[in-house]
Amino acid sequence: MMNRRDCLILTSAAIAGGFIRTAAAETYPANTINIIVPFPPAGSADLIGRLVQQGLAAGLGGTVIVTNHPGGGGNNGAALASKAKPDGYTLLVTTGALSQSPYLFKDVAYNPIKSFDGISLIAETYTCLAVRADSPFKSLQDIIDAAKPKPGELIYASAMSSSQHVAGELFSQAAGIKLTHAAYQGGLPNVQAVVKGEATMAFVSLPNVTPLVANGTMRIIAVAERRRIKALPDVPAISETFPDVFVPPAWVSAFAPKGTPRPIIDRLSRVIQTALDTPEKQHLIEVAGFTPVLSNAAELDERLKSDVDIWGRVIPKAGIKQQ
Repeated sequence: MMNRRDCLILTSAAIAGGFIRTAAAETYPANTINIIVPFPPAGSADLIGRLVQQGLAAGLGGTVIVTNHPGGGGNNGAALASKAKPDGYTLLVTTGALSQSPYLFKDVAYNPIKSFDGISLIAETYTCLAVRADSPFKSLQDIIDAAKPKPGELIYASAMSSSQHVAGELFSQAAGIKLTHAAYQGGLPNVQAVVKGEATMAFVSLPNVTPLVANGTMRIIAVAERRRIKALPDVPAISETFPDVFVPPAWVSAFAPKGTPRPIIDRLSRVIQTALDTPEKQHLIEVAGFTPVLSNAAELDERLKSDVDIWGRVIPKAGIKQQ
């Protein structure tokens, strides 16, 4: 049993720790903030990362930079961020791939929940099934009818071990057809594979195909969601035909290494929400094919836990082996 002196020491230490954390938040940032984006420049995550960079630089009054560390389906950059000192000077802006990695890759050097503290959910988007505009396939049934008598002849493109790959396999299983999977590195190469005729169709995230739909090069047949989405009200959800074929909406969010002082997390969250909750920034997010969904830190932590749980059930069902 602790005596009175021990209790006073522990209480004093706790109070002192609280003062130190509060003081650190008040003087923050005193150094350059580095936002790690674990994907190549010019992609959707990079776009959001640079909007966050601009918002933090303006809202905090300090220097904020973005460094791209692509590779490993987002794992390389996420692993680097997870090992950084939890002082608020290294942040991670990444996609929902963070919640899928434990089930898609064997050697993941971090734990999505134990390695990161959420700052803010920023935007989300959806997985869709797209074909070239001049394709004879105008519906899911058209694809099914063509694929059944010719197993493996139709090719779908998607990034290997991604939510889009999962959607493709779930659709093939539910429809009772065999599609050949062609893996490309990233969403844009998947779309280009369809444009060039290397693949029949692609399961891709909406931002990667939106510009090509707008210029008449591509056409979206369906979305791999629980229901139709607001942005494409006339496009059916695959789940309307096959109720179990859907994947969680993809998202882009900001995180910090686990253990970053809560006052700093909360300040970062407030600044990001304020900076991006403007008509101009929301328009930029929407034009890129996203839906703005700003949240606080606690809400993002809950979303991450929920998605990790969902992917833990969906990915094994799709039969995708860990890489």
